[in-house]
Amino acid sequence: MKFFGLQVRVCLRTLVLILSILQVSGLYAQERAGLVRGEVHNANNEPLAGVSVVIRNARTNFTTGTSTDSSGNFVFSRLTPGGPYSLTFTMVGFEKQTLGGYNLKESATLSLVVKMTQSGASLDQVVVVGYGTLKRKDLTG
Repeated sequence: MKFFGLQVRVCLRTLVLILSILQVSGLYAQERAGLVRGEVHNANNEPLAGVSVVIRNARTNFTTGTSTDSSGNFVFSRLTPGGPYSLTFTMVGFEKQTLGGYNLKESATLSLVVKMTQSGASLDQVVVVGYGTLKRKDLTG
């Protein structure tokens, strides 16, 4: 009977050791992660809210996205070191902008300031009707 008790103790110690190793490796992985943050402005240096920002790792094909907050800020956390990473910025009324070739180092923070330029094409006034669209002049006569 003592033999069985000894086996249980050894199994418990082994289980605790394995869980400890997994916890430490998880902490190590978090320390190695990179961070990308930035600000998006228009030509007058005013912050742009609602800009779509997509980041892509060309080597691993990892892609995720976010949008800028009311202050024009965005953050991507826990990114795998390496790269190359590219960031694409899009917003209605502004030209699409892609920045590429960024390699992240372990535990490093990449900070960007992006200036969006207005697109040359102007939007015409459009009224949405059901599932279709009509120009305002066609609808009101």
